[in-house]
Amino acid sequence: APSSVDTSVYLLPAFDEYIISYRDRKAVLPSENHSKAVSSNGVFRPTIVANGQVIGLWKKSDTKKESIPLTFFDPSNVLTSNEINQAIDTFSAFLGR
Repeated sequence: APSSVDTSVYLLPAFDEYIISYRDRKAVLPSENHSKAVSSNGVFRPTIVANGQVIGLWKKSDTKKESIPLTFFDPSNVLTSNEINQAIDTFSAFLGR
């Protein structure tokens, strides 16, 4: 019987090496979403990565109490609240919040 595989979800900051390091980013960022994650003038936006694939964008909130706005490229690609909260907690811990 197949075993269940946990989804790995990360919030990566703008200009993170995971995306910026490669000229050809198709393995992690499909070409149809490239312009959403990387602007025409080379600004790399903060991304949501699930199982190695960029699936959306996020924005930093101004305060700890504000929720972090998330935008998914494919609205049907919704993560569970637990997966999202864990990614937010991991990134917040990295920032020392």
